[in-house]
Amino acid sequence: MARRNTVAKAYERHVKAMQAAVGCITHGRFAGVVPKQVRLNAVYTLSLDQGDPVPLWSSAGRLTFSAGQRFRIIHDADVVDGPYRTTTVNYWYQYALLDGRELLTYHWTPEATDSAQRLYPHLHVGFGLLDAQGLFMPGTFSKLPIPTARVSLEAIVRFAIEELGVAPIPRNWNERLLRGEAALS
Repeated sequence: MARRNTVAKAYERHVKAMQAAVGCITHGRFAGVVPKQVRLNAVYTLSLDQGDPVPLWSSAGRLTFSAGQRFRIIHDADVVDGPYRTTTVNYWYQYALLDGRELLTYHWTPEATDSAQRLYPHLHVGFGLLDAQGLFMPGTFSKLPIPTARVSLEAIVRFAIEELGVAPIPRNWNERLLRGEAALS
């Protein structure tokens, strides 16, 4: 007999999937206020190591990584493991240098009500990569929200391993990330 999906199980699956992804590059843990009762349509926040940057060792040098996400559980009769699944309310993922200088920060805030925030997924290229005296828009280019497609946590972790030279922790990191990406589609 198949186990019945519940709102609480959808929450648990989401947290486990996020942890499986970041577990490929860090021993840091996602944490949030664990609800006594998980409710449909309530918004939940998770952040890696309580929002503190976690160190990463890379062939390119020492980096830090920060990540967080807000999500809600919704009813979806069409989902295979339904009828409950999570949907992202917003995310933030950041690579920085050990001294705190931002390199890359990914944001998505589709439900933002502040007119200064962008509703579309975007990337900020930080001062760690741009010279403040740069030739194009000196001192301001790093503030621009460069449009991107929606970026999964799995894609961000894969970028760290494949492009930034961060050593993966588990041998099966690729399978973990593929499994997480497949669950999103």
